[in-house]
Amino acid sequence: MSTPPTKEEIKEIASHLRKPEGTKGIEIANMMNDGNQPMNLHTLAVVNPLAIGCFRNRNGQWLFC
Repeated sequence: MSTPPTKEEIKEIASHLRKPEGTKGIEIANMMNDGNQPMNLHTLAVVNPLAIGCFRNRNGQWLFC
């Protein structure tokens, strides 16, 4: 079981969520992109099913086809 983040770590994460910068910012932005991509593609598929084709994420997994 991992330990909860410290207040300083929470502040650093929050700052990168507002404006990703540097290596840690890129890491957090990539995690956000990976987490949001299925939700965004699902929303597009519901709104306009013909607009969605086949997509792979950065790990090569198929998301929609």
